[in-house]
Formats: sequence, C-alpha cells, structure tokens
Amino acid sequence: MTQSRSKIRFSPGFLLLSVAFILLVAEFLVLLQVRSYLPCGIGPTIQAESATSMIYEFRNTQTHPQFIRDGLRIQEFTGPVQNISPDHIVRDHREPTSRLRDWTRTRARGIGLEVATRDPVAIYESFQSGADAHCDPLAFLYMSALTGFDYYSREVDLFAEPGNFHAAHTSVEVWIENRWVLQDPTFNAYPADGNGSPLAAWEVQEAYINGEEVSWIQDYSETDPKVEEYNIPQNELYRFVFYRLERYPHSMSRPVQIFLRLRARLSGNTECVLITQEDFPLSETVTNGTIDRYLLLSALIFLILGVFSITREMRRNRLTEEDKTADEMVESG
Repeated sequence: MTQSRSKIRFSPGFLLLSVAFILLVAEFLVLLQVRSYLPCGIGPTIQAESATSMIYEFRNTQTHPQFIRDGLRIQEFTGPVQNISPDHIVRDHREPTSRLRDWTRTRARGIGLEVATRDPVAIYESFQSGADAHCDPLAFLYMSALTGFDYYSREVDLFAEPGNFHAAHTSVEVWIENRWVLQDPTFNAYPADGNGSPLAAWEVQEAYINGEEVSWIQDYSETDPKVEEYNIPQNELYRFVFYRLERYPHSMSRPVQIFLRLRARLSGNTECVLITQEDFPLSETVTNGTIDRYLLLSALIFLILGVFSITREMRRNRLTEEDKTADEMVESG
C-alpha cells in the first residue's frame, strides 16, 4: 500500500494538482497586487483615456436600505435644508447641494486622521465630539446627507501617483440637472470652467491636461484648507481619476464584500473606471478581471483532470492488488 501511495504522489495526477495549486497562488498574488494599486480594492476596473459611457450614465446605486436609513438619520441632524447656513451669500445655483456640502465641512473641527469609519452616523458623532477628519469621512457624510434629501452621488478618488494613497484625495460627484457635477466637501468648493459652468471630475482632468482654466468656487463659510493651499497641486492630483460606480454599505461584512467583488471580477461586471492618459502600472487585463478568469478556469481544469487521474490511478492500483491477492490465493490453494 505504501508503494502505491508513492506512485500516486509522483503520478501525472499529482502533477496536475500541483499546477492547479500554482495557478491559485498566482491568482492570490494578482489580487494582492490589484488591491495595492486600486482604491476600489479588487473591484474590477476598466481603464480609459477619456470619459466613457459609464461615466455619463446614471446608476442608482443608493437604493440599498442601509443607504436610505443612513440618509434619513443624517437628515434628522441637518434639519430642513433651507435652514442650513442661511446667512451666507449664495453664489451657486445648485444651492441645496452646496448648503449640504457646507454643513458637512463645518461639522469637522479641522483636517486630520482621527475618524476612520464609513458609518455616517458614527462620523457625525465623532465630529460632534470635536474630532478632525480627512477627505474620506467627509465624503461619506456628505453622500449620506445628499441621500437624505433625495440627491444621488458617487465617490471619486484622485491620485497623483498610482498606488500612493498618501498622494490621493476623495471627492464626490452629485447628480444634478441630469448630469454629474463635482462637489468637494473637504475644500467646501466646486470646480467651474472659464464661463462659470460647473464641471465633473473627468472634465477637471481634461481641463488641466489642456492647460485650461479651472476655477474653484467656495460658497458659504471660509473653511480650510483652501484648494490652492493643498499640499498636492490640483493638476497633479487629477492625473488618475477613479470613479466608483458601485457602493457597498458599511454594515456589509468584509468577507461578503470580497465575495461580491470576486464575483464581479469573474462575471465581467465593472465597479470602477480609471481615467488617465498616462501609463498605469497594471495592465487592463489585470485590473478588469480578465486574467482572473483565465487563471481560475485553468486551475479548475487542472484540478478536475488531476482528481480524475488520481482516482483512475487508485482504482487501477486497487484492481492490481486484488488480482495479485487472488493469484496468491490460487497458488496457496
């Protein structure tokens, strides 16, 4: 029996299983690499040099009951939107969203890393306790406040360097007047072109690339930091623009989110869009999940072949041993 197991260990079936294991390890390494470069983690991301149809279209990603509950809870804290910052001069024709942006920014005492949760209610309570905040919690609180007043929004991540999360920024786009418009709660401002028309994130990137003027209009309170005082110049910050087309509620456990993102990678669904005219360290076959499908399909094939080969080898060895035992019984008889 020991000799039979030794044969199986070095049989073609064992080699096939070894190849399947190597492919699974390669897939794990791919996911680790993707996670280190993409703000949406392992969520499948397509790359484009300019805005795609996915950027223009409206996706109602906030119908999850958790988003609605959070939005209504935050609305209890804001009160009627017309009562927010009533004494400030209004320069923005999208007044309700700007008032909510101003309300969001003025909740935080200053800019810092004290708040790390995605729960908007917990973020608000931390601000009430005097906590500072960076761009992420401000964006989450702002999007929740917008949801409470039936505005739809999406997260936009900006990177000066690929994979450098210290040279990055999180902002928000709001669906207003049948188009997406950038509203930045960290700077309490929104971008506009030379004619004063509001811009989306991809339009800001395009303007900087073409050397055109981008005006950052700061309504209501004079909060810091100012856009021009940020440690990263805006034209560099908009080198890599990531749109998050899908959102997961903070109440969803991490394993469930990982499962959903893996399913999206295997099914070819797109969760993020990267817009840049510069080279990205990862190829699109890696970021959009194509290589995952090849690796996992190949691993499955080798796994099935390996199990089939080992099963057949074990059956053959068992029959051989049974025949040998029968011959020995005949000889002894």
